[in-house]
Amino acid sequence: MASNKKSNKSMKASKKGKIIAILVTLVMAFSAIAYFVYFTGLIPKFVPGMRVVKVVDGKTSKIEDISVLEFNYHLSTVQNSYQIPEEYMDTVYDETTGETYRDLLLKTAADEIVNCVLVENQAKAKGYDDFGGAERYAKSMADQATIYSTLYNMTDDQYLSSIYGRGMTTRLYRKCTERMAIATEYENYVKQFEMEVKPEEIEASFNENPSAYQRGNFSYKFFPVNEETKYDIAAAQADADKVVAALDKKDAPTNQDFADAVIAIVGKDAPELQGYTEDVVPYYYQSYSASLGYVSSDVTDYVFNQDNEVGSYSTIATDDGVYVIFVIDRIVDETPAVTYRSCTVYLSSYGGDYQKALDDANAFAAKTDVDSHAFDKYVKQTTVNPNEILTGGYKLGLTEEDFQGNAYQEATEIDTKSSAWLFDSARKAGDMTVITDAENNTVTVLYFEESLPMWQMGIKESAIALLSQKWNTELHANGETYEISKDVIKRWTY
Repeated sequence: MASNKKSNKSMKASKKGKIIAILVTLVMAFSAIAYFVYFTGLIPKFVPGMRVVKVVDGKTSKIEDISVLEFNYHLSTVQNSYQIPEEYMDTVYDETTGETYRDLLLKTAADEIVNCVLVENQAKAKGYDDFGGAERYAKSMADQATIYSTLYNMTDDQYLSSIYGRGMTTRLYRKCTERMAIATEYENYVKQFEMEVKPEEIEASFNENPSAYQRGNFSYKFFPVNEETKYDIAAAQADADKVVAALDKKDAPTNQDFADAVIAIVGKDAPELQGYTEDVVPYYYQSYSASLGYVSSDVTDYVFNQDNEVGSYSTIATDDGVYVIFVIDRIVDETPAVTYRSCTVYLSSYGGDYQKALDDANAFAAKTDVDSHAFDKYVKQTTVNPNEILTGGYKLGLTEEDFQGNAYQEATEIDTKSSAWLFDSARKAGDMTVITDAENNTVTVLYFEESLPMWQMGIKESAIALLSQKWNTELHANGETYEISKDVIKRWTY
């Protein structure tokens, strides 16, 4: 009996030891899994930080879940554009609502994501082909991240995780970047190829509201009433009439005639005349746009009233005084503005072989069957310039001045050569050329679209902006919006 009891005790001890060993093993396994999950950032990779939804007839349905890390990718982009330091993120920016800068950026990032999802879905539905442009763009951005990671002595994944949170890898970063790029590309494609503004539409817009596109050359003087000096409305009207009378005596009155008539009344030592140099005519406004807003609407309404002929002048009485106005000219900006496409051929894509890059560029430029679509494809397949990839190298409404540099950056040789070619009067739609620099470092292919006077280009740009706004509104026709999980984003961003 004693022997059996001893044996049972040994068996119980053995089972207990096995259970403890199993429990220890399980705890270690769970700890290892937990450590792995935490270290690799699996949860923020897959847990939704935001949901894109649509609301139809009061019913909400999911379009797509956005992971914490993908949300952080957009949030970081928005934060950089707003240039708000991290230490100010929780500062209240709107006292009426109590919203912080973080709340503002969360909403802005969410709006950006909704737009990105909708545009990408539209691109897929339309069968849009970007010829690998978005993929090339994402690779270019990843290559830039590599440069910074090397600078900070980090791996690429470590560098990206330090910006977007644990779990952001090069692969995921490229995926997020490519998605954003395809949406941007498609929006640009729609503006360039599907939002046509015809010449007759430009003319109709001008005729509907000429003053919106005209600039005025005019002179005016306001004679204000002054109770302290007993200069009343009658006295102001009398002085304004004197200016009109002086202009009546001239066969072809000028801005100087107007100034002389006013100076005869106010005196050459009047405070309002101080500071003028000899080559500046007082009271004269040149190339003034009504949209500038610093001249009274009483004046601009008269100047830009098409019923008032150029050369006309008159007085306008108000409660505060009397204006005398002289319409010298109404003009439109005839400065030539060009639209074109460019493709920068990077020598790195040719292993540094300049001659091979130049030969290929010249061979393409020699083709006679290249239209805007074909050049857009060529850009997306050739360049590694991020902006050219996203826009197809499209540049709308540039003037010669845009190629002349400024105080901060001198014009390059490429700028000078490009300007000379683009603004050549012989230029016609579909023309192509190859521009190089003296150091054989740059090869650029240019494709000419059109040249318009600046006033027409302005109308075209405004029309495209309105069409784009309408297109974007139609994308949100089903009440597409978002639901943000702020606590989830905060908890799983580390």
